[in-house]
Amino acid sequence: MKKIDRTEFNNRVSELRFYIRSLKKLETLLEIDRTNEHGQYLRKEIDGLEKKHKSSDLIAILKANAYMVMYNLIEDTIRKIVKYIYLSINEEQLIFSQYNKEYQELIRKYILNIKSNPSSTKMAHYSERLISDILNDENILLEINKFNLSGNANLKAIEKVCREHKIPITINYVKKYKIELDDIKKLRNDLAHGNVSFVNATRNKTIEDTNQCVLDIVHFLKYLMKKAEQLIEKKGYRSVNN
Repeated sequence: MKKIDRTEFNNRVSELRFYIRSLKKLETLLEIDRTNEHGQYLRKEIDGLEKKHKSSDLIAILKANAYMVMYNLIEDTIRKIVKYIYLSINEEQLIFSQYNKEYQELIRKYILNIKSNPSSTKMAHYSERLISDILNDENILLEINKFNLSGNANLKAIEKVCREHKIPITINYVKKYKIELDDIKKLRNDLAHGNVSFVNATRNKTIEDTNQCVLDIVHFLKYLMKKAEQLIEKKGYRSVNN
């Protein structure tokens, strides 16, 4: 069984860890070890760049950006997990009756384009297409471009993705990540929509808090990838009658 290619994921995690460690070094140089002559010089230079802002604001901005990077890692990893599932299933070239009820429902949603509220004419066309494919035992492929998670990757949304795709996660286990996932999503959306400034977004969070969040989120995403591979290994998308 082919596993998820983790090369890009591992590279992005390495970049994020490097970013956080560099940020910690910078904070120490600018804000904590005030006797360091290099830090004193750098702080003086930064403080003179803009009247309204000091070096502490730079740390706050960089810290907020870490949460944007974390959100992008989460959303990108979920999309890659779903793409891996679809490509693995498509290799079998299944017909509609060979899918279990969860995947049949997913196919209906995608083909009938339910989310976009199509017109009655389009709905009739989509329905006719689905019925034709079923009656003629046509192979039905899952398309990643039909999957959407944009701006909504908190625990509730991720649990829904897992439920729809039968990814065998343990709900009680993943609940411990709820606060961090919800917080990352809210911060990302607030920053993206201009509801809060980068300077103020993470004033109540330390770099240690941010680093711990990175560690937890990486562990969570690795868990999801492992569970997606279990789904494919056990063919959890197929009907027991076919």
